[in-house]
Amino acid sequence: DEVEPMEWEEIVDENTSPERGIRLEATEGPHKGETYVLAELNSKQTCTIGRQPSPATNQDQLWQLDKDKALAPNHVRVLLTKRRGYESLTIHDLNAKGGVMRNHHKIKKGSKDSRALHGDTIQLGCTSLRV
Repeated sequence: DEVEPMEWEEIVDENTSPERGIRLEATEGPHKGETYVLAELNSKQTCTIGRQPSPATNQDQLWQLDKDKALAPNHVRVLLTKRRGYESLTIHDLNAKGGVMRNHHKIKKGSKDSRALHGDTIQLGCTSLRV
């Protein structure tokens, strides 16, 4: 079964508490003011972000930021993991031409070693997301 990408506004869950996921808010770019919660479903959760994202697995969440023309179809993958009651967000650049930055520092293409913490900003295309 193919997973359909959902529009950013459709996947906002007002009932998800901060204890059950990580909230990201668009602070710059064409999606400014929009919010998304990467919810913890099991011990880990993956989300692919892009202009027309396709899932890596059938459990991938998809964030379609179609107003941002600077994004690749599959621009970045983020992984939410929970260990010992703490959540962390790992950023994986999917070799998009425009790249990905965390707090104005470029993330190495194809690397999985960049973690975002509360208050950090992830820049991709023309969009900035605050964790």
